This record gives sequence, C-alpha cells and structure tokens, in this order.
Amino acid sequence: MCFSFVCICCYFGPVCTVFNFNPMIKLGMIWYDPNPKNTILQTVIEALAYYTKKYPNNPPDIVAVHPDEYVEDDYPISVVPWKYVTKRVIFVGIAENPT
Repeated sequence: MCFSFVCICCYFGPVCTVFNFNPMIKLGMIWYDPNPKNTILQTVIEALAYYTKKYPNNPPDIVAVHPDEYVEDDYPISVVPWKYVTKRVIFVGIAENPT
C-alpha cells in the first residue's frame, strides 16, 4: 500500500486528508467522524458534501468503509466494505478502475 499525503485539514469536527491510495482508490480523501451517534449513511453524506465542495472538478465515484460498519442502504454513491479502513473512518474518492 502506498500513502501519499497531500494535506491535512483538522478542525472541531470530522478530519479529512487528501491521499493517493493504491490499488482501490486513485485519488481521494480520508474522512474521520468522531460522533458515534452518526450512522454510516450520515457520515457518507457529510463526507461527500465536503468533498464535492472542496474539490468540485474531481467528483467522487466510490466510498470505502470498514466491513463491520458497512450496511446495505440507499447510498448516493458506490459504497464498498474494505478491511484496510479503520472504524469511524471512510475513504471517499475516484476509483482506480471505475466500472
């Protein structure tokens, strides 16, 4: 696995980091939501809103979540479970091989 951190945005809310993460996501953002009351759907929606506002020219097409937090739902984007993602963290980005 290759991590190439570009920037870190940290404030009194979720934390994000822009990264280049192979092989699943070509370019994206790591989003941490410390609020255990939020569902994974709420976390995905918040992260997508932030990502599309910050990077309007690079729309995301995939989100990776921890397998224990993955639930079938009506997500606005492709959401996949991935064992390398920590709990309460999601990866939002552009898939390496979009389908």
